[in-house]
Amino acid sequence: MLEEFTIRFKLDRPLPRTIRSSFPDGVDVYGELGEDSILVRHVKAKDSKEARDKALPLANAVLDEYCFKFDFATMILPTPWGAENSDGKMWWVDEDKGSGFDANYELEKRSADGMLVEKHSLSDPVEIMVGACDYLQFFRKGRLSEEKGDWFDAFRNYFLAIERIFTASTSGEKNSGLKSQLEATLKQCFGDQKALDRLRQQATSCESFVERTGDLYADVVEYLYREIRCQVNHAKAGDTYKVPCNPANEAEVKAAVPLARYVARELINWYREKQY
Repeated sequence: MLEEFTIRFKLDRPLPRTIRSSFPDGVDVYGELGEDSILVRHVKAKDSKEARDKALPLANAVLDEYCFKFDFATMILPTPWGAENSDGKMWWVDEDKGSGFDANYELEKRSADGMLVEKHSLSDPVEIMVGACDYLQFFRKGRLSEEKGDWFDAFRNYFLAIERIFTASTSGEKNSGLKSQLEATLKQCFGDQKALDRLRQQATSCESFVERTGDLYADVVEYLYREIRCQVNHAKAGDTYKVPCNPANEAEVKAAVPLARYVARELINWYREKQY
């Protein structure tokens, strides 16, 4: 028999805005300004563990979308997490060990007399509409790594988001190679002069970027794909590659991260408009 659960996930940092999102099956996701947790409510499952497994991808999808729209990245911590069923029974799960508590046990912060601590919320919570967009997972991970100063991982994930888009948008041209697919996609995404000028501004702000051919699309592809992506992901003997913790290499990759983020964001927006 299925029960209805509310799952609370712990976040690695407090939310800067109240967010909420609804799904067609009645499940909703809610996070409040200043709280370092997010709730997934009305999850139907046979037990708290199954409810948690159902709730986790929904919470992550909302956080992916939130990061993309508002440039704030947070991640769900593996533990602790909490669950409450419709009868008020609550579970607190820490280090993958779960315990049941009676209805008097609260997962939320309360004062000594049992009263709920005052919360601060915005009058206009952010409504998050979630679609089928796994590429945003790469974008959010890139943003998290960028904030931590892990430039190699940030670039790698931004490029994965880029790759996910250009391979999907050029699915009928797989034999043309990744560089050709990426160049073709950039020509569509940055097709008008204003978009092209913005791309040039972003590219030329990278210290190691050079306009070699007079074709900005080709030069950006050569830079992002050949000079950074291949040298970050490969270390074949005899080839040029970039090494983490090497100051010069770290600086080169760090300089490329804003361009990779910009291209990823623009491609995602372009792809979404194309889809809908």
